[in-house]
Amino acid sequence: MKKGFTLVELLVALGVVAIVAGVGLTNLRGRNRDERVVESAEKLKQAFLQAKSQAQSGKKDCGACGAVGGVCGTGDVPLLGWRVSLWGTTPPSYSILGLCDVTTFYNSGPINLSDGVTVNTSGGSSVLFIPQGLGTDLPGASMTVQVSATGIIRSFTIQKNGEIGPIQ
Repeated sequence: MKKGFTLVELLVALGVVAIVAGVGLTNLRGRNRDERVVESAEKLKQAFLQAKSQAQSGKKDCGACGAVGGVCGTGDVPLLGWRVSLWGTTPPSYSILGLCDVTTFYNSGPINLSDGVTVNTSGGSSVLFIPQGLGTDLPGASMTVQVSATGIIRSFTIQKNGEIGPIQ
C-alpha cells in the first residue's frame, strides 16, 4: 500500500490555508485603517491644543507685527490669535497660523493627515484661538471635528470658550 495524500486531501488543506490567510489579511487591513484614523484624530487634536497654548501665552513675532527694531511694545499691533485651518484635500491637511491684525507671522504650511481618512466638521473649517484665554471665534457654541474611514469614526469637540474635549 502506498502512503501519501490524495488530490482531494491536498485541495482541502490548501483551501483551509487560503481561508485562514484571507481572514488574517482582512483583519490586518482593518487594524491599519483604525490606526490611521486614531493617529489622524490625535494629530489634529494636538494642532488645536498647540494653537490654544500659543494664543493663551500671547506668543507672537513682534517684528513681523510691526514693532520698531523687532522690540515688542514699540509700535507693534496686538496679537489677533492662533488659527488652525483644515483643508479637505486628498489626503486632508491642516495648517497652524499665528496672526497679528492682517499679518500672518507663522504658518506651519499644510500638514497632511493619513491617506484614506476624511475630516468633517460642524461649524466651519477653521478655529481662531484668541489671546488671554478669551476663547475662540466659533460662530456657535462648539465645533465637532470628525475623522473617519470606512467603519471607524473618531471625533472631538472644541467649545467656544476654547476647551477641547477628549477623542471619542
